[in-house]
Amino acid sequence: MPLTKFLKICHSLLRKRGYAGVVSFSDPEQGHSGGIYKAANFAHLGTTNPEWHVVGADGVKRHRRYPYRYAKRNGVDMKTARDELGLTRVQTKPKDRWFLNIAKPSR
Repeated sequence: MPLTKFLKICHSLLRKRGYAGVVSFSDPEQGHSGGIYKAANFAHLGTTNPEWHVVGADGVKRHRRYPYRYAKRNGVDMKTARDELGLTRVQTKPKDRWFLNIAKPSR
């Protein structure tokens, strides 16, 4: 079954449950351009704000809560926590925001 047909079935089920719209996101940093959303007639609503994550000395991206939890447990500020954990802050690219109105048109 083509993916757009699958989405149509999902949107039909959501509409029956009273939902009026679907919001979704694509992540250009991960190589996703939102092609499936374009094909399914979603409207591009712009982009999100960039987010901050942390990367270890080994190059592995860690969740931003990792230094936060360390800071809380050890009673230190965030900069100290990142320094002690050997983490560097990196800013991600904004994600694309998509919307599809699935409400039945009013007559």
